[in-house]
Amino acid sequence: KKHDINLLPLIKEEIKSQDGFNNTLEGLLNYRFAKNLKNNLYDLSLVIDWWEGQPLDKGWNLGFNTFFPNITTKGYLGYAPREMELQLFPTKSEYKNKLCPKIISTIGKNFTSELKLKYSINKSETAPAFRFSHLWEDYNRKSSTNFRIIIALSIMLDESVDILLKVINTQLVKKKNFEFIIKPHPAVK
Repeated sequence: KKHDINLLPLIKEEIKSQDGFNNTLEGLLNYRFAKNLKNNLYDLSLVIDWWEGQPLDKGWNLGFNTFFPNITTKGYLGYAPREMELQLFPTKSEYKNKLCPKIISTIGKNFTSELKLKYSINKSETAPAFRFSHLWEDYNRKSSTNFRIIIALSIMLDESVDILLKVINTQLVKKKNFEFIIKPHPAVK
């Protein structure tokens, strides 16, 4: 019960700061999930969360760091972090209050170094970029004499159409020595 009472200021602040409560409720559910695992005598050694520094992540980490203090908690940052996403970079207060993972795993050495240098992350490591592993599944490994151009499309349909129209207007598509590989955004089917 003691830990539930300490959660109240966090929950109240989150409810006041947002119109919707889905993220907050998911954070509370994640916290209770860890608590229920402990109450049912599960023995864990490692938990990994898709880390974005959102309230649902904070609830997850508070739960596992509270009820399983001796296990390793990792936050997997499976995309390239942008500096404007300040929630990705935990504060000293968030570390002190057990709201973040003990280790943050990034998809590149440069991201890992940046987290350590710029934001004084306690511990970080480089992990595989699982989100993009499907890119290699059907990859045609034949050598080609063509100059290959990868067109990475936006999540927005109108932007993607605009990108393709601009490429078509360059007249490069009519040349035989160019090969175009169209890569849709990972969130678009």
